[in-house]
Amino acid sequence: MICHEAALVPVTDLSQLPQLLLQIFTANKVRNPFLASSESVKDKERARVDKDVLLAVCRLPKISMKEAKARKLLAKMASVRGIARARATDLTPCLGDARLAKGVESVFRTSSKI
Repeated sequence: MICHEAALVPVTDLSQLPQLLLQIFTANKVRNPFLASSESVKDKERARVDKDVLLAVCRLPKISMKEAKARKLLAKMASVRGIARARATDLTPCLGDARLAKGVESVFRTSSKI
């Protein structure tokens, strides 16, 4: 039977053995710092993308939308693509304002370049 989790550690002197055993026992209790850092980097990247999408919705041309309404809109429609495909009647309950919903719809319906 082969154990894949075991590793051979060379010990040249018996005086190194107590320190090695101490490090092995403490290593079992501590999370791998390299794995934790890669997870936190992924979380930061995900948060950055979410922030960029939120800013893009807040700064739609010809519309002044507050962050709270943009968050509600993204929570309901889930993406900018969902907002672009939605009709004003679908957007009105999220935004609470029919004029703002028509403005958002017109931004994506007209073929104007910024």
